[in-house]
Amino acid sequence: MVLLDLHSLLSQAIAFGGGILLHIAAYRKGEWDLAIPKVLSVYAIIQCSLVAWTQLQNGPAHEPLLHGFKAVVWLGTLHAVGIVSSMVVYRLLFHRLRSFPGPFWARLTNGYHTVLTAKKLHLYEEVEVLHKQYGDFVRIGNAASEREINMMYL
Repeated sequence: MVLLDLHSLLSQAIAFGGGILLHIAAYRKGEWDLAIPKVLSVYAIIQCSLVAWTQLQNGPAHEPLLHGFKAVVWLGTLHAVGIVSSMVVYRLLFHRLRSFPGPFWARLTNGYHTVLTAKKLHLYEEVEVLHKQYGDFVRIGNAASEREINMMYL
């Protein structure tokens, strides 16, 4: 008896939808940049556990280990695509800073800020150029705490 068919369209939809729900429920709140190694470790453990579980469930004669591994990696990829898709839609359409002007890539990722910093190690010069282009308020990243936003409106 197979409880979960990893190759089914339902499993793929659950993986993608689970990514969206995880972003909405957890990743949307707080700063997760420093926790990426831990999150990836948990994902790896979950995927290895799923491969082992499918082998125990189906039996090695029913499905080779490689097929189970491919299915689990595919579901993990769909889950990650769900997270990224949800992040992009949220940051472009619903983020509290969406009305602030700035470069397009700064709306999607803090990587834009990192690139500006690494360019010449003179972030203040890069930000000055952005202020000349966009005005007094410039969005150079996507993260802002509730406290920072409240201070902007005081």
